[in-house]
Amino acid sequence: MTEVQYRNFDELLESIKIDMRHFDLEGMIDPQQLIKVAIRINYELGLKVNPSRSKAIEVHKGKAKLPNDFYVLNFALVCDGHNVHDTQHPDHTKTYTEGLLEGATMGQQSAFYALGNIVHQQTIIRTINPGVNNIPHTLNSQNLIVQVIGPGSEMLAFNILTPTDSLLQIISEASQDVLNCKIIIMASRPVFTGVNTAELVQDQDGKHVVTYNTAGRRHVYRTLIPMSIEKSKSVSPDCLNLNRHEWHKAVIKNGFLVTNFDEGVIYINYQSLMEDDEGNLLVMDHPLVNEFYEYALKQRIYENLYMSGENVMNFLQLVEQRLRAARNNALSFVNTPDFRELKQVWEMNRKAQYHNYYNMFKS
Repeated sequence: MTEVQYRNFDELLESIKIDMRHFDLEGMIDPQQLIKVAIRINYELGLKVNPSRSKAIEVHKGKAKLPNDFYVLNFALVCDGHNVHDTQHPDHTKTYTEGLLEGATMGQQSAFYALGNIVHQQTIIRTINPGVNNIPHTLNSQNLIVQVIGPGSEMLAFNILTPTDSLLQIISEASQDVLNCKIIIMASRPVFTGVNTAELVQDQDGKHVVTYNTAGRRHVYRTLIPMSIEKSKSVSPDCLNLNRHEWHKAVIKNGFLVTNFDEGVIYINYQSLMEDDEGNLLVMDHPLVNEFYEYALKQRIYENLYMSGENVMNFLQLVEQRLRAARNNALSFVNTPDFRELKQVWEMNRKAQYHNYYNMFKS
C-alpha cells in the first residue's frame, strides 16, 4: 500500500451533508452520533492505516513520558553523541556588558551539558522588594541557577531558596525596592512530553543521525544505540527491539517508557492514534476507502431517522446493500500486502522449507 493520506472527520462529514442536503437543512444529522462509527471503521481497517510518527523523548530518573498520541511502538534507539546548533541569529548589536552576561550564561549552560542534560531558561522582569520575594516559574525543577541583573546592568547578589519545583524565593536584605530587575532562571530540562518531532536522517557521510529542533536550537545525536524492550500490547509484533540482548533495556508501563538507566534521550518510531496534532479525529483518504466511511455513516443516519419514525426504509435498505460492497472493497485494498510484506512471507517460507528438508536432524 502506498503512503496513506488522511482527512479529518469534519471534512468527511461535509461530504455526507452534500449528499443528504435535505436532512441536513432540517437539522436531522447529529455529528456526535457519527464519530463512534468513524472510530469503529478505523479499527476495522487495522493498524496499517494509523499514522507513523517519530519523537525524541527524554529519560528522567529512569522514566520517559510517551507522546499523548502514542499507540504502538515500532522501534526505539538510545541517542548519544549530542551536538547543539543555534538556528536563530541575533538581530541587534550587544553592548559590552550584555556580551559578558551572555558569556557567563553560556558558561553555566556548558556545565549542564557536560553532565549530559539540556538547559531550559526563563527570564522574568520584576521589582525586588525587601524581604522574601516569591517568583513563580514554569521550569519544573528545584535544581536552578539564578542571575539577577539590576537596572544598570550590574549583577545583584541575593539569597535564593527553591521550596517547590515551580516557586523560587529571592531574599533581599536591602532597605528599599530594586526596580526593573532582570531575573534569569536556568534549570536542567524536565521530562520531555514528545511535543517536538524528531527525524532519523543521513548526514553528509551517509551515517544515520537523529535531529530535532526546540527553543531555537537544532539538536543532533550521532551515536544511535539499539536497546531491548519487553513484549507488551503497546509494542508491535514486528518491533526491532524485541528478542534482543542489549545492555539498555526498557518496558512500557502506564504511558511511560521505564528504562534501566537514569538519564538520556531515546528516539522512538511509533504508530499513533488516528488523531492530528490538535486531537481531531482522522480518517483514511482514498477513493476505495472513502465509500466505506460514507456508506457506514449514511447507514447510521438512516437508521436513526427510521427509529425516529421517518419513512426511510427504502433508503436504508439501499445504503446497507452498498455498504457491504464498499466494506469488502476497502478491506481488500488495505489488506493487500506490499512488496516488503511479500518479501517477508517469501523469506519465512524459505526458512521453513530449509528446516524441513535440509536441517531436519539438527538438535
